[in-house]
Amino acid sequence: MAAERASDSAPFLSDDSESEAQDETRAEPQGESLSGVSSRRSFITVLILCYINLLNYMDRFTVAEPHLVFGAITCVTGIVGVASGVQVSRALRSRTQRADPLVCAAGLLLSAPFLYLAIVTAELSTVATYIFIFLGETFLSMNWAIVADILLYVVVPTRRSTAEALQIVVSHLLGDAGSPYLIGVVSDSLRREQSFLWQFRSLQLSLLLCSFVAVIGGAFFLATALFIETDRKRAENYDPSDDEPIVVPKSGRSTRVPVSSVLI
Repeated sequence: MAAERASDSAPFLSDDSESEAQDETRAEPQGESLSGVSSRRSFITVLILCYINLLNYMDRFTVAEPHLVFGAITCVTGIVGVASGVQVSRALRSRTQRADPLVCAAGLLLSAPFLYLAIVTAELSTVATYIFIFLGETFLSMNWAIVADILLYVVVPTRRSTAEALQIVVSHLLGDAGSPYLIGVVSDSLRREQSFLWQFRSLQLSLLLCSFVAVIGGAFFLATALFIETDRKRAENYDPSDDEPIVVPKSGRSTRVPVSSVLI
C-alpha cells in the first residue's frame, strides 16, 4: 500500500514532456560569444574589472583638489574604457576573427597622442590637460578585459590559470611597480639643477616615455593579429596525448604520470 501511494503521488510525465525536457537539456546556451563565454559572464567580468580598477586607484583620492580630479578621471576612464573596449570588440567579431588584437592596438595607438598632448599642455591649460588625460586613459583602458579574453582562447585549458597569473604578474611588475621607479630615474638623470623649473621639466620629459611605450604596445598587438587565428585554432584542436607526462607529487617525491589519468 505504501508503495502504491508513493507511486500515485509521484509526478506524472508524458512521453511528449520527457522529449521536451531532453531537448531543453540538449539545447545549446544562447547569447554566447565566439570565445564560448556567455554575455552574462562577460558582463560580470567587466564589472569585476571595473571594481578592481576602482580599488586600484582609490589611493589617488586626497584632500588636494588636483589629485582628487585626477583620481576621479582615472576611475571613470577605467570603467568607460573597459566597457567600450568589450563592446567594440564584440561588434567587430562578426566581421573579422582578429577583432580583439586590432581593438587593443587601436586603443594604444590612439592613446599615445592624447598622452603626449596632456604632458606638453600641462603648463598652458589645466582644463585641456584634464581633457587629454581623460581621452588618453580611456583608450588606454580598452585592452584590459580583451587581453584576458584572448588568453582564455589561445591557451589550452590545463594551462590557462598559469597564463593568467603570468600575465597579471608581468603587467603589474612592469607597469604599476616598475614604471614609477623608471620615470623617477630618468627624471633625476635629466635634471641639471635643484630648482622648481628643472624639476618640472625633467619630470615632463621623462613622462613622454609613456607615449612611446603605448606606440610600441600597439605595434605588438598588430603583430599579434597576424597569428591570433592560427593560435586559436591550435588551442581549440589541442588533444593531449596519453604519453604527455606531468609532475605530480606522490609521497614527497616527483612522479611522472600521463595527463589523461588525472584529468576528469
